[in-house]
Amino acid sequence: MKKLNIVLAIAATICAGVFSACSDEPEAGQTAKNDPAGFVQDGGIVTGKINLDALSRHTSGLKDATYTLENFETFNMDDYTNGLWEKKDLRLYDGWEMPMPRRIAVIAGEYWEPIRTFSLSTGPTRFGIALDLIERVEHKDYSIYIKKKMATDDVDKTLTIGHRKYGILYADDEALVLSYEYPYYGGRTHNGGLEMIVTSYSLSDPLQFEGTVMDFDSETAAYDWIIEVFRNKFGESVNRNDYYNGVAILDYPMFYLEEIIAERDLLGGR
Repeated sequence: MKKLNIVLAIAATICAGVFSACSDEPEAGQTAKNDPAGFVQDGGIVTGKINLDALSRHTSGLKDATYTLENFETFNMDDYTNGLWEKKDLRLYDGWEMPMPRRIAVIAGEYWEPIRTFSLSTGPTRFGIALDLIERVEHKDYSIYIKKKMATDDVDKTLTIGHRKYGILYADDEALVLSYEYPYYGGRTHNGGLEMIVTSYSLSDPLQFEGTVMDFDSETAAYDWIIEVFRNKFGESVNRNDYYNGVAILDYPMFYLEEIIAERDLLGGR
């Protein structure tokens, strides 16, 4: 009889453990905050723990922080998905560019974003070409950052950086998960639809502006800097083939200062 009671006790303990594990299963994001795919379940968005107090300390300027991208997943919604999000590797499509920052650096309550130097659809920007030439001449690697406003919304659970608004799916003292939805046109249904990216970030070494890591209050200010440096080093134009050391031989190698100026003026100081 004692043996039977022991067996029953063990069985009861196992069953209790199984049911307890099922009933206490954490929400998405609590155990998989570095797995963006877990924040979309059965075609719908789910959220994990959101502690906006930790994030607000950064956006209000009380504490500096730098988040670095760890992982991301992409999703699609169109006429074929019945209002649900479908996991889709958008990286396989030509011209797709990740619409989220790879690093979120917050210093004194301001967000600092690397200046755009390349696009998959259009190639290097004029700024990027000029910067590459300057780096070749000076034998340095520059990192150029632009300041943009940043704010959180406690009600909507959103984070706004510049002109873009991201959904907050998870936030604590060490991690952050964001989502961003944007429309597209055409596609497999020819009616377009929505695409979404979910990104996970973790705290990393803080960004520091020193040496060749430079900060500017706007894109216009960064362009003004590179225009001055370019003019001092090359004048009004430069033959790029003179600096590529035979790695690339361009058919049309001439690059002009006025191209950088035109690109700056087109941006309009955004």
